[in-house]
Amino acid sequence: MLNFNYEFNDHGHDETLIILHGFLSDLRSMRKLAKAFTDVNTLLIDLPGFGKTKSVGIDYDMNHIAKSIVQLIDTLHLKHVHVYGYSMGGRVAVSLLANYSERFSKFILESTSPGMSKVDRRHARIKIDESRRERLETDFKAFIDEWEELPLFQSQKLLDEKSFLLQREERLSQNNIEAADSLRKYGTGIQPHYWDDLNKDNDVLIIAGEKDEKFVKIGDNMNKQLKNSRLHIFKGCGHNVHLENKETFVKLCHEFLSEGKQ
Repeated sequence: MLNFNYEFNDHGHDETLIILHGFLSDLRSMRKLAKAFTDVNTLLIDLPGFGKTKSVGIDYDMNHIAKSIVQLIDTLHLKHVHVYGYSMGGRVAVSLLANYSERFSKFILESTSPGMSKVDRRHARIKIDESRRERLETDFKAFIDEWEELPLFQSQKLLDEKSFLLQREERLSQNNIEAADSLRKYGTGIQPHYWDDLNKDNDVLIIAGEKDEKFVKIGDNMNKQLKNSRLHIFKGCGHNVHLENKETFVKLCHEFLSEGKQ
């Protein structure tokens, strides 16, 4: 079992929402969002290579991460668990859906993917991740500068300066060697593709920002593959919808999680 750093906020409810952060981030980035979910307990987890959860020197992969999260909820004796994952955290959430769907109720997948099914594309992405890993290890600040210039993050520059700087500060606070190691072990290219494992009974809310065309397309394809899903595209948003339009995002998630309750 991976030794996760985590925060469990017990609000005295039967239901718990697991909250999984994105790449170059950690559970701190999700604290403000978690505070909006007081009608459920929340479990925030530092994924391997980020925050206080180690990656270097540990033998694991994406399926191992999913298994370890299930072991953690058993250790905490949690029942009626939902999962929300953003970007990299969304890929972990998809692994939980593919491997342990019976252990969870609802899933919220923001700006994420079940992986790459085509071998040539997987190999190409592994090469990209390897290049990024080397860049992370040799010139971390330059890598962050380049990362923030990626097209999928451009809409975040419309945020107030304080929010953007806080996000940058958190990225720069990560251990670059640990972050690089995470790419080697569960980057998009190396992780299993779960497209053939999505035929589950869970209710799934898929979220993407309209400016993030790549993940709008992936989200649409996931929505067609899943049994009980819906796709919501946020106008005016890019990759990080929960940061760019938090109020509407939270409202939508609350409505989704409350559906079916007596």
